Amino acid sequence: MTNRNGWIDPNTYVSGDLNIDDSQEYNVELRFVGANWTDELKATVTQCADFLSKVIVGDLPDATYLGRPVDDVTIDCSIKTMDGPGRELGRGTMGALRSSALPISGKLVLDSADVERWRQLGLLGNVVLHEMLHAIGFGHLWAPLGLVANQWTSNPTFVGVYANAAHPSASNIFVEGSGPAGTKLIHWRESSYGNELMTGWIGSTNHLAYWTIASLRDLGYQVVAEEDYEPPAFLK
Repeated sequence: MTNRNGWIDPNTYVSGDLNIDDSQEYNVELRFVGANWTDELKATVTQCADFLSKVIVGDLPDATYLGRPVDDVTIDCSIKTMDGPGRELGRGTMGALRSSALPISGKLVLDSADVERWRQLGLLGNVVLHEMLHAIGFGHLWAPLGLVANQWTSNPTFVGVYANAAHPSASNIFVEGSGPAGTKLIHWRESSYGNELMTGWIGSTNHLAYWTIASLRDLGYQVVAEEDYEPPAFLK
């Protein structure tokens, strides 16, 4: 298969390295749905997809979604009315799954009431990457794969071996045990990790720790080695 990197049409983008064949890397096919997408907003989303192609380094088995071939994953992206300003900023969900449980498809929705504010703050890329990680399984696959211990208590923890090996603490990584259904048990604990990107609440500055990348290996992805990991430059 030849590399399909870049724009297939004005509303479809495939991430990846032009010098690497699609069969040797992880490609995210973005499909921009609706008329609310400016070139600047599309660029923010494609930047996040290209980052995932750098940190997930192994190809997945080809699959089919709605009768179309999928190399690794297809994510439908839209900007819609959700719940008004300053509440839920976006949502990343999985769609069809492989037998390995890794997604074939997903959806990324941004709240139209929040997009412009977070763009002006320079934080929209943070929101998009957070939701894109959910769309490829972060948080959503934890319970099905048995990666959360004590989930019915006030002290749930993440027991994935790769994330915990990369984490500096001797204890298991803390999972968010409070908040609404879209936050609880699918994020790192806000009170423990503050501005780590994958807690349930965005900060004015955010970082993406390598142990979050390592947690994707616990889901079944091949990921970049810690010594080769470069955090996304667009995080703020």
